[in-house]
Amino acid sequence: MELFSVDKGRCDICGLCAADCPGFVISMSGDDGSPSMAQGGEERCIRCGHCVAICPSGAFDHRVMGARQCNEINRGLLPAAQSIEHFLKSRRSIRVYEDAMLDRKTLEKILDVAGYAPSGHNSQPVSWIVVSGREQLKALGDIVAGWMKSAAKDNPALDSTMKLSMVADSWSLGVDVIMRGAPHLVVAHAPKIYGPLGTRGVS
Repeated sequence: MELFSVDKGRCDICGLCAADCPGFVISMSGDDGSPSMAQGGEERCIRCGHCVAICPSGAFDHRVMGARQCNEINRGLLPAAQSIEHFLKSRRSIRVYEDAMLDRKTLEKILDVAGYAPSGHNSQPVSWIVVSGREQLKALGDIVAGWMKSAAKDNPALDSTMKLSMVADSWSLGVDVIMRGAPHLVVAHAPKIYGPLGTRGVS
């Protein structure tokens, strides 16, 4: 399969795809002035999807992203600058959770939306682990508290800053200062591309 294809029946030869391509992969040098592959373009392509997203006529398809995967922007739904400022300034960390389980469909919707967060080269490397249920979260809390006790002994400076031993002691007394009564736990994880001295690992 070619790197990209263009529906010439829909393409209006505006040149936006070529202008927006960060790797200079696209050239407006087709027989009719339509987009075509620049010399050496495939080697420079970082699969970011800009070419598909910017096409106003939906004529551009990339090997890793089709035009149908790019939702048309409804500017009427976009928040104003004042709304964004208020949203960010009114953010608060949650310390107590409601005693209510979310259904699977809602959780999947949340994670699907989170998957649209930007990533280098559009690699979308993040995967998710969802843990549900009080017993499962209690077991994980026990593991975290055990690690905190060990880390506090091995690293007094870290204990002083992060209050690890205090949290672990509170947990052992039945005070849930780790999970805070949450019914679900979502863990994001991604490959660590380059670790120490170029070695690969996971973060």
